[in-house]
Amino acid sequence: MAGRRTKILAASASATVLASIALAGAALASASPGAASHPAAHFRDRVILNGAKLHHTFVPAGSKTRKTEALSSPDDITILDGHLFNNFQNGVGPQGQPSSDGNTDSTIVEYTTSGRVIHQWDIKGKCDGVTADPARGFVIATVNEDANSSIYTITPGGPVVHYKYNKPLPHFGGTDAISIYHGLVLVSASAPGTTGKAAPQPTYPAVYAVFFNRHTRIATALPLFYDEATATVANVGASAGKKVRLALTDPDSNEIVPNSAPRFRGDFMLTSQGDEEQIFVQPRRHGGFGLAVLKLTHSVDDTAWAVSRDCRRHG
Repeated sequence: MAGRRTKILAASASATVLASIALAGAALASASPGAASHPAAHFRDRVILNGAKLHHTFVPAGSKTRKTEALSSPDDITILDGHLFNNFQNGVGPQGQPSSDGNTDSTIVEYTTSGRVIHQWDIKGKCDGVTADPARGFVIATVNEDANSSIYTITPGGPVVHYKYNKPLPHFGGTDAISIYHGLVLVSASAPGTTGKAAPQPTYPAVYAVFFNRHTRIATALPLFYDEATATVANVGASAGKKVRLALTDPDSNEIVPNSAPRFRGDFMLTSQGDEEQIFVQPRRHGGFGLAVLKLTHSVDDTAWAVSRDCRRHG
């Protein structure tokens, strides 16, 4: 977006992460403790976008001849300025390997809530995470959930910028979901140990705070917490409040818990899918943050909260 400053300096970035979370703690401490309640509602669904009716053109790996195919394998969805953005993975492998027909591009589609397509972009790699950053006026997309990861920003009506990381990611895996948490871009460190020692490892980050330098097109990823960090048990029962060491092997989706939620309101939440756990980052009033872990009874791929009977009122 014109006039917006998209370069975020990485100098003293660790302090920036902690300072931002400390400010979040102060804000949450003054928030109303009451949870919003809504009467039971009936929901209906309808198709507003069909990838089989959309197409992209690509040059297959090892070829010079362009080919066209329908979009396939939709995944994440986000909203920016009233428009929806959806990623289609098009059969690309989790390390960026070509699909069966040689395609190596995912496609991001911008469309209205009525299904009218505004624009679409191809980006190289398997796109797993897509999230809007309203403050900066762009959409962020991660590619390659297992290894060889990089990250893109997409400005509607403007450029697509591809960022490479300043160094190999220290969890030896890829990246997945994205959340904007008090101005920080937080990214799940997925598939830890794909190219290194098997997870869990105490030196493997579970979540990164990512900082962009638009001039160099380099992204710096700093650990927020690690796969073997200490957390407080959030389940009710005899173990409630007990300190445990995490042993995460599958950081996956993430979300920000809305303030209307009865528990964990305002927290950043990471779902470790294969471990059947959700980890909550809880800012402390006087600085820093703590972690809480909720043990689930089933593996969860993604999480969302219904904050209104009419989703059109939000976003």
